[in-house]
Amino acid sequence: MKQGEIYLANFGENVVRPVIVVSRADLNLSGFSLVVVCVTESVSIRNNLMNCLYFEKAEFGMPEACVAQRQNMLSIDHERLDTANGPVGVIDAAKIRKLINTIGHVLDARCVPE
Repeated sequence: MKQGEIYLANFGENVVRPVIVVSRADLNLSGFSLVVVCVTESVSIRNNLMNCLYFEKAEFGMPEACVAQRQNMLSIDHERLDTANGPVGVIDAAKIRKLINTIGHVLDARCVPE
């Protein structure tokens, strides 16, 4: 799995939502867990917040207009992801850079991907 790939994740009790892989590809090889940012369709509330990154419907494979909640980062087991169908989309380099830089904003750090 590579940084910027979007997968559908099963959070139990019929809750499936997109997540964006933000951990580095070399760290995702272990097969146990990886770091993702959760995506929500609560656009009207969050699309202008500094801690959210807006995506248009169908942009990079997003099923609906949505926002990535950069403060909602978590480590997730590979088995929760729908890997059988592969990623539903992949974010381009500019958007993943913006996502990681604003994760730095949430953490009060300067993060610049290589």
